[in-house]
Amino acid sequence: MDKKKPIIVMSVAAGLVLLVLAGFAYFRWNLRGADAVPSAPPTAGEPAVNAPAAAAEQPAADASPAVNAPAEPAEPGPPRAVVQPLNAQNLKPVSITPSIGDIGHIFYHDQSGTLLLAVVENETRMRTIWKMAADGSLKRVLSENAREGDIFLQGDSRGRLYAGFDDPGDLYRSADAGETWQRVATGIAGMFWQIADDGSGKLWGSQHAENSAILYRSTDDGLNWDAWFDFQKLYPELAVTYADGDSRFKLRHLHGVIYLNGALFVGVGDVARFTVVTTDDGYHWNKVWDEGFTAGLVMPGSDNILFGPDRLQAHGIAYYDGNLKQLREVWSPIPYGYAGYTYSMVHTHQAYYVGFHTETNEVNWFSSKFGIIASFNGFAWYPFFEFGPVTHAARTDIYLAPGPDLVYMSMNGSLYAFDPVDPWWFDFRKPFNK
Repeated sequence: MDKKKPIIVMSVAAGLVLLVLAGFAYFRWNLRGADAVPSAPPTAGEPAVNAPAAAAEQPAADASPAVNAPAEPAEPGPPRAVVQPLNAQNLKPVSITPSIGDIGHIFYHDQSGTLLLAVVENETRMRTIWKMAADGSLKRVLSENAREGDIFLQGDSRGRLYAGFDDPGDLYRSADAGETWQRVATGIAGMFWQIADDGSGKLWGSQHAENSAILYRSTDDGLNWDAWFDFQKLYPELAVTYADGDSRFKLRHLHGVIYLNGALFVGVGDVARFTVVTTDDGYHWNKVWDEGFTAGLVMPGSDNILFGPDRLQAHGIAYYDGNLKQLREVWSPIPYGYAGYTYSMVHTHQAYYVGFHTETNEVNWFSSKFGIIASFNGFAWYPFFEFGPVTHAARTDIYLAPGPDLVYMSMNGSLYAFDPVDPWWFDFRKPFNK
């Protein structure tokens, strides 16, 4: 055996190992070279490290945008209402995003658990009705037009809803909680101020117009309406103008209307103001108050009514005893700096709430408070929410709508809510006259 062969084989093998190790070291040095050997800082004319080479092909004009380009703004979702925490006035603002517009009349529909809103929309000024579900979602359910004018919104005792627009004088009715609407009257001068019904399909609507005071009636559950009584003909001595050159009559429109146990009460305005009642289907009318009520409420479990006024520093809340057929005022705004205008009066959770607002022409000689007063029995009244007095010409209409857990309030076009008080709340506070 040749002793040199193992030595030669071992030498060749060792050489191969060294060659492999040298190659690996060279490859590893090149792999780490960018890190191991820092490059000099680029000059001002050099492109950024990740910029494409000068010879790179430019993207076509219609190519897709770069990955990091700003996305197109998303379409806003449907409006949604959220009840916010208490503010400084102990009210809960109801924020609606995106905003739908100025909110006027509101009505809570007990049967469906939804809140109906009369809205003048932001940009178009379209007059519409919106529906707010219990989860805060909102949708527009009725549109009329963008003309100037008020919106009437109310329900009857059978769950039907009514919406009216005073130009062109259309009245709509919904029998499915506001999902669909049917026009049931048109050409009414102005609009209805209030409706009343007997619970058996007969309804009355009081006309509020520039110079027309007609009481309308429906005998078929609100599907058709007829002019029933013209109060300017009923009281011709008041169908005279304000002054020479003024076409407005002293008795020029109607306000509230309430039906109770066969008696129909109607509030009359504007310069001539009074409340009358008929118990024989309009053959005879008797005066019960020298103010034409703009808000009224049958007191639960009784034959008695609370009436609200609509005059600056003149009348307050009146209590009508249905058994004695007598009326007396139980609260006056005069000593407490309130104006005396009220459009809304509700009862919920064993308490009464009345909203008093200001009018635009007051501050020429009287600057009043506005807000809500409360009572547990209709006789003793307590400060509840008190705002103002305003220091410039402003109107602060207040509408109330009680829900199962909250009382909703619209004021100055915005929506709020507050918690109804427990009966013991009154035990720790003083009424106005104490």
